[in-house]
Amino acid sequence: MEIPFSSKLFTCEHLFSNDSTMREVGLFECRKNENLEHYIQDEAFDDEKTGASRTYIIRDIKTQEIAAYFTLRCGMLTFINNSKPDSFDVIPAIELGNIAINDVYKDNHLGEYTKDFPLGLIFFVNFIHPIATFIANYIGAQSIYLFSINNDKVITNYSKWGFSRLGTVEEAYLTKHIQSFWEEDCIFMSQTIN
Repeated sequence: MEIPFSSKLFTCEHLFSNDSTMREVGLFECRKNENLEHYIQDEAFDDEKTGASRTYIIRDIKTQEIAAYFTLRCGMLTFINNSKPDSFDVIPAIELGNIAINDVYKDNHLGEYTKDFPLGLIFFVNFIHPIATFIANYIGAQSIYLFSINNDKVITNYSKWGFSRLGTVEEAYLTKHIQSFWEEDCIFMSQTIN
């Protein structure tokens, strides 16, 4: 199985695969969530160097513009073990730490993508899920998860990608174990890797 690094419209590359990428991410804009803009411009390179995560850039094949980026890292999910009090079960997983679409790219390509053809879903189906599946075949992972901002529209979009929420008790238990302080107000969602 090969990692899919191109589709008909886009290519996917590792953050360090192109010398010009470091300059180009300085122009990346994410107006709805400046934390995602800050991450790609100021933190992604350090996380790469320390091995904390891997960031991938998605480019338009024709224009070579940066359309989006996403970050993956190894993770785990913890669930209540009902047969053993005070213990939990661990499931190996992959965290989709960040995904952001470049607003500059969207502005330059208005009308090319619609609600029936949303960029986020295109990127998830063509790159993120296949890469997570590829990784899972080598390291063993049963799930891909993310922490969504607490926004009904965003949660609905992730649901369309196949992510779902846990029950209230399970979600509270799991987030107590794996949610970082900067994801504090976020909603846990996951899906099984097939």
